[in-house]
Amino acid sequence: MPRRGKKSIAPTKENEENEEGQLSRASSISNMDDTQPDSDSERNGESNLALILKELRELRKDFGQQLSGIKEDISKIGKRVEEAEERINGAETRIQSSEDVLTELVKLQMQTEAKLTDLEGRS
Repeated sequence: MPRRGKKSIAPTKENEENEEGQLSRASSISNMDDTQPDSDSERNGESNLALILKELRELRKDFGQQLSGIKEDISKIGKRVEEAEERINGAETRIQSSEDVLTELVKLQMQTEAKLTDLEGRS
């Protein structure tokens, strides 16, 4: 197993600068907390919540409008699909009846040719 190197405990210049920056940020944050009364922060929190609630209601309203538009589009598409299905069904019915008539005509033509051949053979 490879040996793990021990970390140096001696502070480096970079570590010292990071610690100083963190300490100065922490002290500035604590100073800001001391200067603002609790009631202001509560009012800010309440106003932020009210703003968020207002935006959520507007978002819900927008989504509702978009949803109703989507429902209308789906309804229109459904009607068009139904119309297309009816037209396809009608076309299939006409094709089937045309095929049946064509089959009968082919049989009749074959019978007529057979009669003609028989008559020509007798004359």
